[in-house]
Amino acid sequence: PTTVDKYTYHPKVVLNNGEEWDLTDVTQDVIADKLTVTVSTANTRIDVGSTASITWSITRQYDGTTVTDYSITITRDGAAWYSGTEGSKTDSLSAVGSHEYTCSAVTDNTYGITAFDTNTLTVIWDRLEVYGYGVNDTHVNVSDPVLVWVKMRYDYDDVVFDSSKGTVYIGGVQAAWDPANQYWYVVLSYDSVTTLECGIPSSFTDSKYRLTAITGDTTQTIIWDRIMITYFVQTPGASYLSVGTSVTFEGYVYYEATSSAIGAQTNAVKITANETDVYYVSTDASGYFSWSVPSTYYSSEGEITFRFDPVASPDGVTVEKGYIEVTIVWSEVRTVGMRRTWQGSDWTTGFAVTFEFFVAFANYTTITSGTVYLYTNATGAFQQMASASVGSDGYVTIKTFVIEKIDYLHVLMNISGPVVDDNIYEAVIYVPGELLYFDPDPSWDVPDPEVPNQIRIIAGTNRKDCTFYIYVGGTLYGVYDESVIRSGALIQFTEPGTFTVVVEASDSIGTITGSLEVVVRAVRGAIIIAIHDQQGRSPIEAIKVLVNGTEAYGELLEPGHRVKIERYGQNFVYTHLAYNITIVHWKFGDVLWQSTVSFTTGQTEILVDAAVNIYSWKFQNQGETPVWVSVTRGAGEWSEWCYPWEIIEFWLFPGSYTLQINYTQYSGNYFIIMNGTATTTSFSITSDYAMILSGTTLRDVFGSVSNLYDYVENVNATLTNQIISVNVTIANVNSSLANQIINVDINLSNVNTTLGQQLVNILADISNVNATLFAQTVNIIANIQNLAANTLGSLLELDGLDDYLYTYRPEFAGNMTLEAEFMPLNATGTHYIAGVGEEIDAFSFDGMNDYIRVDKTWSYGPSYLNSSTWEVLFYMDSLPPSGHTYKLFGSDAHEMSIFVDDLRRIGFRHVSNVYLYSGLYVSAGKWIHFIVSVKYLAPNQVEYIMLVNGEVVQGNRTHDRLNYNQTYSAYYLGHSSIWKGTFFNGKIAFARFYNRSLSLSELQHNYEHPYNPVTDGLVLWLDGGHVRGNMVYDLSGNGNHGTMHNGVTQTRTYFKDVWALVVDDGRVGFKMLNETGWTYAWANDTSITLRNGLWYRYSVTWDGATISLY
Repeated sequence: PTTVDKYTYHPKVVLNNGEEWDLTDVTQDVIADKLTVTVSTANTRIDVGSTASITWSITRQYDGTTVTDYSITITRDGAAWYSGTEGSKTDSLSAVGSHEYTCSAVTDNTYGITAFDTNTLTVIWDRLEVYGYGVNDTHVNVSDPVLVWVKMRYDYDDVVFDSSKGTVYIGGVQAAWDPANQYWYVVLSYDSVTTLECGIPSSFTDSKYRLTAITGDTTQTIIWDRIMITYFVQTPGASYLSVGTSVTFEGYVYYEATSSAIGAQTNAVKITANETDVYYVSTDASGYFSWSVPSTYYSSEGEITFRFDPVASPDGVTVEKGYIEVTIVWSEVRTVGMRRTWQGSDWTTGFAVTFEFFVAFANYTTITSGTVYLYTNATGAFQQMASASVGSDGYVTIKTFVIEKIDYLHVLMNISGPVVDDNIYEAVIYVPGELLYFDPDPSWDVPDPEVPNQIRIIAGTNRKDCTFYIYVGGTLYGVYDESVIRSGALIQFTEPGTFTVVVEASDSIGTITGSLEVVVRAVRGAIIIAIHDQQGRSPIEAIKVLVNGTEAYGELLEPGHRVKIERYGQNFVYTHLAYNITIVHWKFGDVLWQSTVSFTTGQTEILVDAAVNIYSWKFQNQGETPVWVSVTRGAGEWSEWCYPWEIIEFWLFPGSYTLQINYTQYSGNYFIIMNGTATTTSFSITSDYAMILSGTTLRDVFGSVSNLYDYVENVNATLTNQIISVNVTIANVNSSLANQIINVDINLSNVNTTLGQQLVNILADISNVNATLFAQTVNIIANIQNLAANTLGSLLELDGLDDYLYTYRPEFAGNMTLEAEFMPLNATGTHYIAGVGEEIDAFSFDGMNDYIRVDKTWSYGPSYLNSSTWEVLFYMDSLPPSGHTYKLFGSDAHEMSIFVDDLRRIGFRHVSNVYLYSGLYVSAGKWIHFIVSVKYLAPNQVEYIMLVNGEVVQGNRTHDRLNYNQTYSAYYLGHSSIWKGTFFNGKIAFARFYNRSLSLSELQHNYEHPYNPVTDGLVLWLDGGHVRGNMVYDLSGNGNHGTMHNGVTQTRTYFKDVWALVVDDGRVGFKMLNETGWTYAWANDTSITLRNGLWYRYSVTWDGATISLY
């Protein structure tokens, strides 16, 4: 059968005789059938990369029954894809395209049917494609409209995706369809500063095929922005200035959205003066501008308001965030009613000049507020010495102290506050003649027992250089220079009395005279005698007192003096009375001896045989600082300074005493007593006595030592003998060592002779090797030349952008020949052909948290002895982030540090909040050699010298931050320990520290010879080439080794060119770095201009003195 149907069959019998039997009641039904295979899927157009489930069903065409037991083969695009008994299979394809699925064979396992009809299923894997987009501007003013459009189509058949097929969003905003331009678009605008990451498209809906995959979509950054002025600085910064004072305004113009500089822009800032005059100023590549006020505004008095508006930028942003307005008043200030008064009496406290005056404008209108600053040369250097506020009535009182001896003062006064004037008063004032005493009344009723019969005159003047004349009783006693009389001139007296002492100080200006009365009531001894009767009267009418045979009353006695009392004349009225004789120490008030005596009948004299003794008490200070020695007995006290290794002597009487030793500390230029620290002990005097202070301990106390000098002499004699013996022993040892050294030298000489011969043989071998290598090199060069002649494609070809070839070389002695054969493809501009550069070892810092530390305790303070030099060679991979500062090399604190800030300024932070700026700017991507030398000129003044890549900056800085000592515990490289600090990002080749200030010539030597520096005073030298593990070795020899922390690494990096063969605008030349910079030596025939595409061969020879180029 050819068609599907049910067929019935019955037998028909034909006999041999021809008879036919048609057996119609015997039948058999047969069904001729065919299968129908249907291949299907849920969606025939799906996203690329997604999965399609391909299913099939099988039915019998005769009765429509479903076949469940079958075997089937499905093809995809004509190739077998599936064979089996299942009813489905999934498929996923990653490329855009259509694919056909159909049945190629099937078997009905129930009936064995294999005939079938089937369909072909087409499945398309597709996506949307962005085939065009645009933004009319990506950086615009706030509120400006921005058109953003996008073209989209189906990737499979390039059918445009328009509004009939779905919707599109751009930057989160539903887009509209433009049929004329065949694109989707939105118009965006923001009224505030906004940075939009705009998706093109940001999303879409495919209502036709429900696709979600897309290709070619993108994101564009669109900024609605304003421009603004930042870091606005006025120099000088006052709102009131003296007429004639020029003013400069500086600042940066930034985009508000990105906080980045606008860069170079012509007429970027509009400046309006008093709302009428208009000026424009441009910015540089960093967005920086500077504008100096024209002289027409400050040459006379007036008030000017300046307004600064940012008005233009390279991106076209013109809307300003805000303007800056500054008002300056230029005016004249003068002093009215100036008068001055000299004050002061001695050099210990100094003396002063007081100025009293009123301040007013040029029209005599009183200034009622502000500050006046006084500058003088009172300290020997011209600097600010005082300041005072202006009173509400305009009155000013200001004083300057003079602490150096000068003949005159140069006075200059400035004012700031409502006005600023840098010269309201200036004058030269001669110092008036005045004799000044440290002690205005150096006289005593009785002289000091330690220095009997003398006084000390201590004097000075407020003049610079004077000669001093002292007259006693009208007679010239002595002539002194000031260095002597300021320490004290001793005046000795030989008899009691009242004396007029005249002191004259003479110089080229004139003579200054002063006088004083000195009362000397006694000139010898240390004890006095008093005699009185029972009624307390002194019986001088009846008796007389003789000391060593001389009549004396109430006088001082010395040890050993004999006192005798005699009846006076024939007056015996008092002879029956008893007399009390008392010997009293005049200073301590102690009774040393007392007795009652009376005359017997006929007795004419009484010998007072009191054993009143006095003993020597000596004290030696073996410490390093002065001490204050105080000896007390009862209410009496003797005290005196005792300087290191000085011996002082007191004469004491028998008895008990208390000794107190007060220790000292240094304050400014003086030693002061530390009341809180003292040593107290008691001792008794019965003979000559001596004590020694060693450190803070009293030791080696000797009794009955009549003379400490004799004791010391004996000790020294013993020590001398011991030293002689030691020296003899050392001499013997040296003699033995000398013999050993001679033998070692002889052995070394023999070794050197042998080594020398070996070195000669080695050199000969090296010479042979070099000859062989040279011959091989010649052959190699010949082969290369042949290769170059045969094919251009085998040559070294450089694209002139960023590729290069390099190799390491050994050091050379200065003689060399360079030969090059080359073909220029672009002979304009400057191109390096070949040359030699220098590489150095360095530490590499990643800017995260790595640094180098050297543990070393050291002190720095305002003494002139405290000076230092800091040196570093560094390379910044990037500048510090905005608002931050790099600390290249310095202490473990903020101060004493070399820094670079985010404004590219380099300098040295000396002490707290005191920055020494070099005035020079540095950049990333370059090696920078910075050296700074600092030393004190005075407690509030420092001198500095800086070298920035050889450029010299030097000067003085006066401030009030230097009057203290500071101790530091470490040095840092690359650390963040500075104000607004951040870790260093770059390389440091070396760092050095000196404990003295190097001179300018020494600094220049270090710059010119960075690896052969000055060594005098060198304390620390860290170098990137001397590292083991994390240890950095100190090359100064002082053992101050450093430690690398948190991943500091070593690197070998390019430093600078030494010489090179170059093409410069069509000419070939030899370029060489010398002491003054790059030097050119051009080809002899300068008329030759290189042509592109031709071969040239040049050779250059340098013998250390001359250059040959051909």
